[in-house]
Amino acid sequence: FIEGRFKLNDFNRCRFLPMRNDTHRPCPIFIPSAPGSSRSPEEYNMEELDEKLDVYSFGHVLYGILTGSNAVDSTVRKAKHYKTDAKEGRAPVIPERFFGGGSSDRSLAELTVRAYTFDPRQRISSVELVKELETLLAKEETGQ
Repeated sequence: FIEGRFKLNDFNRCRFLPMRNDTHRPCPIFIPSAPGSSRSPEEYNMEELDEKLDVYSFGHVLYGILTGSNAVDSTVRKAKHYKTDAKEGRAPVIPERFFGGGSSDRSLAELTVRAYTFDPRQRISSVELVKELETLLAKEETGQ
């Protein structure tokens, strides 16, 4: 909390991704081990990594904002089984009450689900996620 604003940082891993000359896309990276208790499925499965791993981790932040709970503690089989659950595509469960009506809670819950998409190729990008959050915040500020 700095100067009256919350600042978020250190989501997961920080790497500078070199760009491929032929495709102009970031080169995938591989990290030989994935310690920690709240990594993305692709990290635990030793797959190619890109910016989407941070989107998955940001899903944990969104989950906490939405529910007031720790995402890892709410997984199907709790924190001690999180790694197995993540590897098998079981994301933290968002309680149904957040999906009702046309509320901002519902919009945030749906955005969190998109951040938790198992396949990183199908997962929302960080740019899309920011745009969605800006739209949601604008609606909140105008009371829509």
